[in-house]
Amino acid sequence: MRRLFLLRVAFIMMLCYYAVDGIAQQADDKDAFSIIPQPLTLEPKEEAFILNQTTQIWIDANEEVRGVATLLAQGLQDFVRIRPQIVEKRSKNTRTIRLQLVDDTLGDEGYRLSVGP
Repeated sequence: MRRLFLLRVAFIMMLCYYAVDGIAQQADDKDAFSIIPQPLTLEPKEEAFILNQTTQIWIDANEEVRGVATLLAQGLQDFVRIRPQIVEKRSKNTRTIRLQLVDDTLGDEGYRLSVGP
């Protein structure tokens, strides 16, 4: 559960940062990005993920993930006035935030975060 909480916090902080700025900023090191908890490694890309009114949160049929998606949608509504729809099937040509639980070797507090168009 702690891993899911940290994932939620990381997504909210990262998405709010990009939504407010509207563009991705290139950086030479991880300190230039507002991500909490701070990642061990960061690979900046030139792409940006910009939230809009059609952005969706795509989840698996899992109540624990649905709860995190609901908190993320509410957090985005509060910070950037955009509330993504939570869906279990991705729509084509729609900006999508993907939340899912995976078996991984990152430990209880590890997470992966990819941002792009």
